[in-house]
Amino acid sequence: MISSKVITGKLITNKMIYSKDFTELRINILNVLSKNPYFKPRQEICDILEEAWTTVFDNLYKLYKNWGLVRRKTGKKQGRGRPKVFWALTLL
Repeated sequence: MISSKVITGKLITNKMIYSKDFTELRINILNVLSKNPYFKPRQEICDILEEAWTTVFDNLYKLYKNWGLVRRKTGKKQGRGRPKVFWALTLL
């Protein structure tokens, strides 16, 4: 059972997450962690949680890192600039 706010682009309270909903949840979490600019519910998430985007990102990352549910991999640098960062959930 979920009793708190869950980041899915919608507010879910006191609802059992079934496998279909959980798949959508995982996709949305990866979109949030990858800072996908085309992920439309980003502003809705910030409005629901009443927090700045960077705070939402940092808290979500810390939560999943502490639970051991998220892995961050860094790709090789292709010349100049920052290396690519890849995100993966461990329980896919």
